[in-house]
Amino acid sequence: MKFFKELSSIELRECVNELQEWVGSYIDKISFDSELAIRLHHPDKGKIILRYVYPYLFLTKKVPKIKNKGFGLQLKKYIEHQKVLNIYQLGSERVVVFELLNNLKLVFELFFHGNVMILNQDNEIVGMSNSKGGKKKQSKKFELIPDVNVFEMEFDEFKESVKDKEIVKALARLVGNIYAEEILWRAKIKKSDVLDESEMRIVYDKMMELVNEPARFVVGNDFFAVRELKSLKWNKTFNSFSEMIEAILDKDSHFVDNKIEKIKKAIEIQKEDIKKHKEKIKELERVIEMIYNNYNELQTLLEGLQKNENVDVEKLNQFLKSFKIVSIDRKNKQVTIKFL
Repeated sequence: MKFFKELSSIELRECVNELQEWVGSYIDKISFDSELAIRLHHPDKGKIILRYVYPYLFLTKKVPKIKNKGFGLQLKKYIEHQKVLNIYQLGSERVVVFELLNNLKLVFELFFHGNVMILNQDNEIVGMSNSKGGKKKQSKKFELIPDVNVFEMEFDEFKESVKDKEIVKALARLVGNIYAEEILWRAKIKKSDVLDESEMRIVYDKMMELVNEPARFVVGNDFFAVRELKSLKWNKTFNSFSEMIEAILDKDSHFVDNKIEKIKKAIEIQKEDIKKHKEKIKELERVIEMIYNNYNELQTLLEGLQKNENVDVEKLNQFLKSFKIVSIDRKNKQVTIKFL
């Protein structure tokens, strides 16, 4: 099954909706290595674990075995034992923000390579799990103003975002691939179409209809979704987003390991390519040096070939420093040389 995919804005919205009942809880314990586990303790609801396993954020009762390393120590220092005042999604972007009592924020970026950040009250980055992360990072700050909010999008804004574009690609940037195709199926619009204004209105209405529908957590043979997709068949439903994600991860217990192995293999291939390119560069540098050191002799040889004159190979070889002439094909004006 090909479940590994980044969450769409709609899927993340359902994740954040589930997290709302844990506003008011305390960060009881933190563990971080290649993934993150935060135990939340709510005075009325008890304890739950918030788990971040790239690219997913979900709630679980299972306690993962994670040793604290690196950034985990920063998390413990700054946010352990803090009260969660608010949890929200940044517009419809794949960013989740936890506001804490000590004026710090815990921010999750759930795309690209993923990132977890600690921000101070001025939104300056105190620490982060991935130094390459921070899509909205400017200098030392992280911008908490959404670029787009599809959940509150007006028609004119939608029209501008899809104008003169292949509609399925424009929609996918707003809601994700699977929901883009579902919207067009409902609107009876072809995926490759560029729409006129009347068609845009139909697609917009269907998009807002899907965005605001009640959640339905469904899993098919090679997909999962948080809406009742009418264009696809699924074989299982779940009661919550977290239950669905946990079941997906449990079904493939090597999910994360497989992803890591693929990355490691890709790195090894790239290293091998770099090695080959370096060897090729070294060889070309050697050839350039040889040509430079034997320029006059080679010039004599080439001029002789061009004029179809006889060249005394044995005599010429006496002057060559880095290679010898093996043979001369006068008909095709080609020379075979051997590097010494």
